[in-house]
Amino acid sequence: MHRIFKGFLYKFILAALIEQYWMNPVAHGAQIAGIASYMYAYTFYLFFDFAGYSAFAIGVSYLLGIHSPENFNRPFIARNIRDFWDRWHISLSWWFRDHVYTRFVYAATKGKWFKNKYVASYLGFFVSMGLMGLWHGTAWYYLVYGLYHGALLAGHDGLARWNKSRRLWGNGWLAQAGSIFVTFNLVCFGMLIFSGRLDAAALAPAPLSAKARVSVSPLRTPTPASTVPARPKATPTRKPTATPAPTKTPAAPQPRSELPTSIQSVAWRASERWKLGAEDTNRRRDFVSPAFLCPVL
Repeated sequence: MHRIFKGFLYKFILAALIEQYWMNPVAHGAQIAGIASYMYAYTFYLFFDFAGYSAFAIGVSYLLGIHSPENFNRPFIARNIRDFWDRWHISLSWWFRDHVYTRFVYAATKGKWFKNKYVASYLGFFVSMGLMGLWHGTAWYYLVYGLYHGALLAGHDGLARWNKSRRLWGNGWLAQAGSIFVTFNLVCFGMLIFSGRLDAAALAPAPLSAKARVSVSPLRTPTPASTVPARPKATPTRKPTATPAPTKTPAAPQPRSELPTSIQSVAWRASERWKLGAEDTNRRRDFVSPAFLCPVL
């Protein structure tokens, strides 16, 4: 459960915050400061996003009784590029190391393809890392990203052998801090290549609105005032005068009766009903005989 909560923290909190408040605001534009800020933002975003769901996978595998190896081991404190690839995306880097690099160097050494034994190792770096870049996709920046890391690995190997005899680069804390700083920035530049931010389309400015496109469109070049033909002046036309509408004379007020007609009709109907009710009552009195009211003997 610790790995699952760690993955939730990395992916859904830290990576989301970096993407929303740091990476996306500097995603457009070709200024050096904006590109540098995007480089570091993308590096941290990719780490927390990738390490987050890797921690999810490891935690779920532990719950199922499967022991999955670690995929990230604090890669940003690596002291050199070889140490970095032993800490970053361990499952992928070790697979290319065992199945591509080692076999290529073994075949080149056994077949004596090169006179210098180090040439096979350097070419092995380029082949394995170039294939690793193409494993992510066929875009040019994926291939360049792999070749870039192949060059870093080859350069580190040559520099380490050169420093072994001269010992210009020591192992003190200052040298280690400098190594971590240099390695981190080299890795961040590689992530910038990997992101495709250096693509020509990515460096283009953000699209303008329709009104702005009309105002700065290169197809609408201003013409000199001397070459613009003068427009003929339009003669003013008189507007037809509107005839006034005939005014209606108000109708003479009619004399009002003492009571409204509706009230008179209601009163007349009530009096007629009262008369009919009185006559009906008299007829009923005449129809009912005294014998009917007496009990039957």
